[in-house]
Amino acid sequence: MNLRRVWILLLVVCMLLSSGCAVRVVEKPGASAPVIAVQDTPSPEPTPEPSPEQSPTPESTPSPTPTPEPSPMPSAEPTPEPTPEPVSAEYRRGLYSFDDLSYERPDYDALSAEIEDIRTMLTDGTDSETIRDAYDILSEDLNVLNNAYSLASLFSAIDVNDEYYSAETEAIMEKFSEFQVLVTEMEVEIYESEHRDVVFSDWTEEDFEYLRIAEKLYDEEYVRLNTRLEELINAYWDAQSNTTFTYRGEEYTLAELDGLNVNETTYYSLMNDYYRNLNAVVGELYLELIGIEKQIAAKAGYDNYVEFSYVYEYSRDYSPADALALAEAVKKYAVKEMEDLYSSFTSMEYTGLMQALNATDQIFRRKEHIDAYVDEISPEMREAYNYLMEYQLSILTDSDTSQAGAYTTYMPVYDLPFIYLHENGGYMDISNFVHEFGHFYCHYLGGWDSANLMSLDVKEICSQANELLFLPYYHRYNKLDTYNGIVKYQMIDALDSLINGCLYDEFQQYVFSHDISTVEELNEVFRTISRSYGIGDDDYYVDLGYVWVDVMHNFEAPMYYISYATSIVPSLEILEISLEDREEAIRIYNEVVRSDPELTFSETLEEIGLGSPFDEETIVKVVNAVVDLTGVGKHVKVG
Repeated sequence: MNLRRVWILLLVVCMLLSSGCAVRVVEKPGASAPVIAVQDTPSPEPTPEPSPEQSPTPESTPSPTPTPEPSPMPSAEPTPEPTPEPVSAEYRRGLYSFDDLSYERPDYDALSAEIEDIRTMLTDGTDSETIRDAYDILSEDLNVLNNAYSLASLFSAIDVNDEYYSAETEAIMEKFSEFQVLVTEMEVEIYESEHRDVVFSDWTEEDFEYLRIAEKLYDEEYVRLNTRLEELINAYWDAQSNTTFTYRGEEYTLAELDGLNVNETTYYSLMNDYYRNLNAVVGELYLELIGIEKQIAAKAGYDNYVEFSYVYEYSRDYSPADALALAEAVKKYAVKEMEDLYSSFTSMEYTGLMQALNATDQIFRRKEHIDAYVDEISPEMREAYNYLMEYQLSILTDSDTSQAGAYTTYMPVYDLPFIYLHENGGYMDISNFVHEFGHFYCHYLGGWDSANLMSLDVKEICSQANELLFLPYYHRYNKLDTYNGIVKYQMIDALDSLINGCLYDEFQQYVFSHDISTVEELNEVFRTISRSYGIGDDDYYVDLGYVWVDVMHNFEAPMYYISYATSIVPSLEILEISLEDREEAIRIYNEVVRSDPELTFSETLEEIGLGSPFDEETIVKVVNAVVDLTGVGKHVKVG
């Protein structure tokens, strides 16, 4: 196995886990295309604002007098609950509970010695099979780094004030870079030796191409550049926490704004002051980051960072040009539906949605509905759920000292997936849990291969489609108006993934492909691209040009965001199928979860029979599915 290829995506995932992927939102209610938190890391989302004539007021709030129920939205009702097939008590993954998980700092010296021993074997007469065995053992032992990072990140998330685990996560990331250099040097020596054919017997031409690039890339200069990137990322988070605004001669952080006794106009003026100050600091950091990423791409032999990132860092089988074509289709067909949804809430739907968003203890209180859903999807999902519950492989917390957001990680030493979720309250806790359980289900079945080899885009189908298939279950314990409000809100969230996935990719493609020297140039690029998606300068409480600073992916994982767009399209297609044939949609979803992790994104879609997100007909199909489900907007046609 080419160790470098395994680590590329793991490093990206590690960076996302370390941050919690939190995204603040500062758009005005009713904005045409708001920035909502990404699926894996929900922040408190915006709430749609009905038009004035729909907005509930003390006078117009409906009385308790019974009124006729409105017609339900078209939806695929859950199939009758089947009798679950017997599940084997012999689970497929490691039999460890949360209490068994123990962090130990990796023995970096021992790993370095293993690498050095292999290099010695290449010239001391050791036979090729013995070297191959040593290389395979090293491959397994290097999993200790991934395992340690997952554990340190988890314990740090549980208590963000724990300085020990915070320091450990940073130390492991630094060691990742150093070991990339050591492993690459060793693999180049193997390649140039007489042992190559035996040690690399399972390598493909693509693996050898990765090694040729790695040979150019990984050296002391790379470690220096990567260390500076980490410093910039840490500075970004420091700025988020410590930037201040001035009010009556005193300095305040954004977290202190709510404690000031000011009117609404002053409140949002101060918020804009904060974002102006944050933008000035973060913008300079980003300009430096762009320059460093360009240097890294050049070291690897690429003409530009965008191509390098798509091909080498994310192993995508679609191009930046494909992504821009998708963006144009999204502007053409999806933006109007988003605008229509935002203005479609009735007073009853809005009131019900607000109640659902503010409900408490939802995952525990609605467990029977989660149980019913799990049984409907497959016996294997029931097995995965039983495994999660029996071995307590999730942390659900609402602690003030825990990290915001949610994610699913994999611990290769223990051979198990694990869910972390910070509960914000409301039905979205259920949605977020179901999303993360889609990842858990996939990794339960596929194990470590699923966790580290499967395309990021396919992984997101496993989670996003799971959320969408769960939608009818909200009707089981909510009144119809509330359910309809939830459905609209979930469709806004889905279209937001599609629109903002394209918007931020287009923004990043531009800034990494052009010579930009000032923060105001960055801001103006973002304003211009945002307007092309129908987002107006008045849709936010702050200057539109400042909004990009809150999306941490710009720093932590440039060029990642498009995967939210590409993956929501097949997820919506599965939803579209469920409106006519729910059993068929569930069958297709399970095929995605069980798909060969070594297939590319496009190969997976083709094998299963789902449309390409880069085909306009597919975009039209999923937008029309949203229209059919919500009853909002008009069908669109290709052309």
